[in-house]
Amino acid sequence: MRSLSELLFVVAIASAGAPSAYAREPLRPEPSRTPTSSLAELIRRADRDALHADPGWLSLLHYEKEWLPPRTRSRASSEGFFLSENGNRDPRAELHATLRGFFDPGAVVRDDEHPQCAFVARRHWLTLRLEVQEGVLPPIECPHYERWRAGLDAQGLTLIFPEGSMNNPASMFGHTLLRVDSARSGGTEETLGYAVDFTANTGDDRGLVYALKGMLGFYPALFAVRPYYEQLKRYADWENRDIWEYRLDVDPSELDFLLMHLWELRGVQFPYYFFTKNCSYELLRLLEIGIADLEASSRFRGPVVPIDTVRAVVAHPGLAVGTHYRASPATQLRADLRSLSRPDRSLALAIAEGRLDPADETLGEHPPASRARILDVAYDRLRYEYLAEQTSEKASRRLSRRILIARSQVDGPASPVAEVPDTRPDQGHGTSLLALRTGWR
Repeated sequence: MRSLSELLFVVAIASAGAPSAYAREPLRPEPSRTPTSSLAELIRRADRDALHADPGWLSLLHYEKEWLPPRTRSRASSEGFFLSENGNRDPRAELHATLRGFFDPGAVVRDDEHPQCAFVARRHWLTLRLEVQEGVLPPIECPHYERWRAGLDAQGLTLIFPEGSMNNPASMFGHTLLRVDSARSGGTEETLGYAVDFTANTGDDRGLVYALKGMLGFYPALFAVRPYYEQLKRYADWENRDIWEYRLDVDPSELDFLLMHLWELRGVQFPYYFFTKNCSYELLRLLEIGIADLEASSRFRGPVVPIDTVRAVVAHPGLAVGTHYRASPATQLRADLRSLSRPDRSLALAIAEGRLDPADETLGEHPPASRARILDVAYDRLRYEYLAEQTSEKASRRLSRRILIARSQVDGPASPVAEVPDTRPDQGHGTSLLALRTGWR
């Protein structure tokens, strides 16, 4: 089904983005002028206003200033991202080629799409900056893009921070995602949205080769749009990471422009650098495409640690308007075990390990509320062991069913959820600490 595949597309990393010199002004039309009606006139006006050097255009094409040799060059490494043969290093030539493509009714670019459909953010930006009136550009229908946007059903954005995983050196400092919140179910319990992730394709590399290629930018990286519940399963269930969600106050027009650009990035590859142009930095740059006054990436001049990008977003006045905490199965299990007395804890562990039948008569001696808590904790322990691959799926499924049957026959309250920590990750100490201590004896 085409619409589903479009929702699960993989698009390339918006890798380095523009440096601080390219900080964008909010997208707005130029002062009123005589409407234009021809390609030649649009190109003339674009040259007159030097739109090819505009921070907005440079950001959309991911141009950067390079010093050796001195030049402006896009970090995008996919030819399909450019309409000009020299588009990756000539912003003016790419702008001209883009306008020509928009005016050519028979033009076709990647995925057999018209340029107006493949590059909807560029079309929107140029239309505003050049004050292109309705009907000037050839009318082109973009059904694939419209179905994709309708399927997202976007109404907001949330920044997601899965805490670090000590079992994986590449994840020990945490990770960041963007969630496109769906109008189908709002609030902080949103799970039906789509997560925007940025990952490198590292293949089967391990050890020194993996480290060196990652540091030197030899891996191509991609943005991926997947159902959020799949990411929850990966980071919370399988990797046992606590997850923090930061709800963002984003204007609908900002969200729409960000998603336009995300659509443009389908199949576009950029180099991935583990310590600098990594997942968190690139998601921050993607946010800046939509939120013109964010300019948070300009504060990073060296290594980029995921939690520091979260701090940069939270520090922007009025942007982060709420947080939600999701405890991992391991955190929830520790909270469950602490809530039981020592004898009840032993019973729960015995049930989870198969040493005590969930329907054993000894449990009937406990009050219903206590019995319900024991069975709940036994089930949570068994689920944790399954996720940690400490028990087989077959054995886990059989015992889980018996525990749930026993629990259904007890009228008792559900297990309390783990308490929210007093300090959020962004409220902790800085990433870099330097201490000087003196003393005498």
